[in-house]
Amino acid sequence: MDKHSILLVDNETKLAETGEMILKQHDYKVTLLEKNTEALKLFENDPEAFDLVITNYNMPEMLGDEFTRKIKKIKDNIPVILSTKISEVNMNSLLSCRFDGLIFKPYRSDEIISMLIKLLGKNKDC
Repeated sequence: MDKHSILLVDNETKLAETGEMILKQHDYKVTLLEKNTEALKLFENDPEAFDLVITNYNMPEMLGDEFTRKIKKIKDNIPVILSTKISEVNMNSLLSCRFDGLIFKPYRSDEIISMLIKLLGKNKDC
């Protein structure tokens, strides 16, 4: 069976690479992009290629809540995890959006993996 495929979108390169490393160490297939406009195009072209999306909230092209609304319009049932720094959180935006999980930066392996297991179950090939 295939591994779960994660679309990770984060413009903070070092943190994004850390997230990617954590996910790959736990046997997830990861597509890492630094621009959510590019991620949206990729997702539009093949929404079934991804099992879950992790997106940064504070992105230059469009905020994470808008990005999530657009993703969910394409594939309503895809889990989306918001990643952010505590100081960036706008609770009104969070409440109006349909995030399935919230993780705070810097990424912690145990937090990310427990969230993925909660939303996806174990890896498909486990």
